[in-house]
Amino acid sequence: MKNDGLAIPEVEALLKKSRAKRQMLFVDACRSEPKRGSRDSASRTFADLKASEGLRALYATRAGSVSYEVDDLQHGVFTHFLLEGLRGQAANPKDGLVTFRDLADYTIAKVKSYGVTAGKVQVPFEAGESSGDFLVGRLLSATAATVHAAPPTANLPPPMVVPPHVEGVRTRTGKDGQPYVYIPPGQ
Repeated sequence: MKNDGLAIPEVEALLKKSRAKRQMLFVDACRSEPKRGSRDSASRTFADLKASEGLRALYATRAGSVSYEVDDLQHGVFTHFLLEGLRGQAANPKDGLVTFRDLADYTIAKVKSYGVTAGKVQVPFEAGESSGDFLVGRLLSATAATVHAAPPTANLPPPMVVPPHVEGVRTRTGKDGQPYVYIPPGQ
């Protein structure tokens, strides 16, 4: 592994050295190296979310456990459900926001459920030091209620999740018909 990538502690150290107030880390990998071991939108305010800081990490699995790749999903199980959450499935139905807590809860529940059904039990693992919850984004093109009501096989484009209140954010539709978001460097 020395020549093929970075050790998790190295990545965490690099994130901690960055000037970013809020840092998130999502890792879909087996973790055989030794390692330390309610969504209520009424109480969610932008002031509280803006005041949050620290490092939050969500790993595909606990150290020493296996993460699964599944050809039918075209990703690892963890990445598949993480991406679903980022596409809006993890959005709180009351406010359309996706926080780290929302995304982690959604991803953990879906990975566990899939694992039980498929016989490939995998339990994502959280780590990090932080205060408050981190805002990941908000639904851009659909309401949360619509996203949660849509059947998984519906032929609808996934709603975009973009960081709210970021100066200079622009959205456009690409030549491929997919929505894209430009977020300026440092945002």
